Order: sequence, then structure tokens, then C-alpha cells
Amino acid sequence: MSNSGAASGERGAVPSTSIQATRSVLGALVRAAGRHRTTGHAAEMAFFAILTLVPSTVAVGSALGLSEAVIGATAVAEAEQSAIQAVGVLMGPALADSVVAPFVHAQLAQPSGGVALGSLLLAWWLSSHLFAATAHALDRIHGVTDRRASIIQRLIALAFALGSVVVVSLTAELMVVGPLGRSDGGLLRGVGLGETYGVLWSILRWPVLLLLLLTFLVFLYRFSPNVRHRWRQCVPGAVLGAVLWIVAAVAFRLATEAGMRFASGVNADDPRVTLIGEAVSAVVATALWAYLASIAILLGGELNALLASRRVRLAGRSQPRSGG
Repeated sequence: MSNSGAASGERGAVPSTSIQATRSVLGALVRAAGRHRTTGHAAEMAFFAILTLVPSTVAVGSALGLSEAVIGATAVAEAEQSAIQAVGVLMGPALADSVVAPFVHAQLAQPSGGVALGSLLLAWWLSSHLFAATAHALDRIHGVTDRRASIIQRLIALAFALGSVVVVSLTAELMVVGPLGRSDGGLLRGVGLGETYGVLWSILRWPVLLLLLLTFLVFLYRFSPNVRHRWRQCVPGAVLGAVLWIVAAVAFRLATEAGMRFASGVNADDPRVTLIGEAVSAVVATALWAYLASIAILLGGELNALLASRRVRLAGRSQPRSGG
């Protein structure tokens, strides 16, 4: 009877222990974020994200234009529309329709050639500053004192910058046509699976998008800081970063729906004045979203660093003591 009661008590203590462990991790995470000035590093990352916004959008548009011969003009147009709809989901239809949609259409429609190449090179260089700032923040989080040589860090940042443009371009196309091509053409239509494939991909594309985000974050946490760790040790931070990213997006949208609509702040009959106010509001909204997303990424890095330090402490405790 006593053994049964003890076992029951142990089973009942498991949830309490789990809650206490979760609270301990969250508390340590918040304290570590304060020590490492996570919000300050996130502001730096958001600044470079805004700075690279225009050339990066043109670069993605150029990449979509180059793929038109493969996936077709209709798919490219649908990819552009999907990008605009995604922004609309985040910022709300009012701001997206009045400012963001015309901007994205104009930038994605930039002609290929010299303008596209110049925008690609500019976006590549500016984006490298974003990833260099991210690496600096993650080094601070992991307590790295021996940083990489500047040229090595710049090459890694350039690789991440180029990879981000490629990933965004391929993702925009993948969300529309899917991994097997368009559902209304080619082999799928010939074998009668076009409609079924279209329905399945409309459901599966969101988990695939989440998987792509997780993969990118794992790569970021694995190679950006000057720390030796295994791939699987980067997964917890990637999961937390992705979840916080989604939570930030939902909270941001709910805030706009609740009344924080980034109004122009002016009452004027001149439509040009109203347009300027809406443009400023769009910039503020984009900057805020970039800031929240940067905080989410850095908190994921904080979790990885926290778990790494705990592994080191546990390994030290488990080593056998020498007998005397």
C-alpha cells in the first residue's frame, strides 16, 4: 500500500516537476536576454533588414523573372500575388492594399539586366550586414570571446545573404506550383491527378513552409556563431524561434485589428498627403515587424546557449572523482 502511494505520489510529481523546470528555463532565458542586450541587437538587425528591403525585393523579382521560362508567366504572377497576400495577412488588408501591394508590384516588375544585377549586388552586400549583425549577437549570446577573422565572418554573412534570396525566391514559387509543378498542366493533368494534387498541396504547403523556416534557422544557429555544436543541438532554438516568429506575427496582426492601424496622423483632403502618411505607416509597421522577428530569432539562440551551458555543467558533475 505504501509502495502504491509512493508510486502515485511520484506520478503526481511529474507534472509539477515539469512546470518547475519550464519556469526555471523561462526565467533563465529572460535573465540571459537582459544580460546580452538582446533587444538592442534585435534593433540593429531590424535596421539592416529595413535598409535592404527595396533591393532585396527587386532581387527576388529578378529571380522570379528568370524562372518565368520554367514555371510560366501565370505562375510568376501568382507567386507575386501570394507574396502580397502574405503581407496582407500580417499587416491587414487596408495597409497592404493601399501601400504594400503597389510597392511590391512595382519592385517585382523591375526589368532584368543592369537594374536587376545592380539591385542583386546591393541587396547581397546590405543583407550581409544583417547576417553579420546576427552573428555578432549570437556570439555575444554564446559568450564567444575568440571571434572569427573579419574576412571569414564576411564570407559567411555573404553566403547567408545569397542563400536567403534564393530561399525566398524558391519558396515563393514552391508555394504556387508545388514540388511537382502546376496542377493544371504537364504530367499531372495527363494522368488525371491534377485536381487531387492541387487540393493536397494547398494543405501541405504550410507545413512545408514551416519546415523550410526551421531548416533555415538551424543553419543560422549552426554556422553563424563561432561555436562548435551539433546539428541536433540547434533544433530546440530553431523550434522556439519559429514558434515565437509565428506568435509575433499573430500578435502583430491582432494589434492592427484592435486599432493600432498605423494611421497617417494627418487629416487632409490632399490625397498626396494621405499617401505619404500611409507610406510612413507602412515603414513603421515593417520596422516593428522586423524588430519582433529579430527578437524571436535571438531568443532561439539564447535557448541553445542555455541548454549548451547546462550540458557542460551536467557533464562536469557526471565525471568520476579521483579516489584519495
